Amino acid sequence: MIKNKLKVSLLQLQSKGSPKENTIIVKKYLNKTKNFKPDLICLPECVNILTNDRSYLFDNVTSQNKCQILEECLSFSKKKGTVRGMHYQKGKHKEEKILTCLKGKIFLVIVNINKDSDIYLKKKYFEIDDKEFKFIKIPKDYSVGFQTLTKNSLILYLHTKNYSDKHQGQINPKDPKLNIKWPNKITSISNRDKLYKFIQ
Repeated sequence: MIKNKLKVSLLQLQSKGSPKENTIIVKKYLNKTKNFKPDLICLPECVNILTNDRSYLFDNVTSQNKCQILEECLSFSKKKGTVRGMHYQKGKHKEEKILTCLKGKIFLVIVNINKDSDIYLKKKYFEIDDKEFKFIKIPKDYSVGFQTLTKNSLILYLHTKNYSDKHQGQINPKDPKLNIKWPNKITSISNRDKLYKFIQ
């Protein structure tokens, strides 16, 4: 019997696949999670969480469609201490993202990249894992990066624009102007991220 039905309004999960295909991975991990209590920091628009004594079901509501998720991405990191970031899309590919951790735990950093903003280069930190099941909505004018706090971390990204390498922007995660205090020693980072130029 359903005890609680939560409707929230941000972004609708929708892609080329069917609603069942879109959420199959999320459902798989939710049904494995014990004592699950959703933290509603941010959830996609028109998404329901249906709860009962046995499990929690994360599902689409397809009757409303204010905007679309055009791309879904899974990021897997084998090593604890892996850093990925700080990435964003520019120009006509500027996008919003929704991010959650399906397996493991991460330290998430988002940074304002709007030079006209009073909070330019200001940071926000989150810790998210597969127990609390937080969803973080990342606005268009933010760069995002994370460090894994466990081995074998699996992250789900939902994007409102398709990825374009030509429109890829980034900030070096060790840039002194950001001064991000990564909680663990960096054990793995791509050459592209590690060698990216610092902010002038």
